[in-house]
Amino acid sequence: MKHNTYLLMAFMLGVAQLSEAQVTCVPCGMLGMSMNVSSQETSINIYHSGQYMTHPQEHNVFVWEFSDQQGNTLHQETIVDDAFCSFEHSWSLTDTMNVTVTLVNQEAVLDNWYISEGLPPTGNSINCLFEDQIYWETGEPTPWGS
Repeated sequence: MKHNTYLLMAFMLGVAQLSEAQVTCVPCGMLGMSMNVSSQETSINIYHSGQYMTHPQEHNVFVWEFSDQQGNTLHQETIVDDAFCSFEHSWSLTDTMNVTVTLVNQEAVLDNWYISEGLPPTGNSINCLFEDQIYWETGEPTPWGS
């Protein structure tokens, strides 16, 4: 009976280590955001690759903030487990908007990536800040987001 208990404990420890090894992510510099084709004059749809590249995905938290050039907040949203931030707006197409998004996932540890690159593990989890700007290009027949 004691032998079976040790086997069960060894098996459970192995499964726990295997599950931990499956947590995958890449450093912040390898992630980013992009305007989606469906963005229009009155709506924005932005995609962030962190949702696809950071696991477990259900723990991905994106804190989005859009502001004008004077620093006034135009839109804020916190999204969990989704790659897209989409909303309607009434901003002038001549305005440039600042976009910041923070990606946090306390369960996504970078150690597997560091080890694969021959670097020592750090135990760091994902906590990334991204900054960019949105402006509108003029074109025919309608403007488009850039």
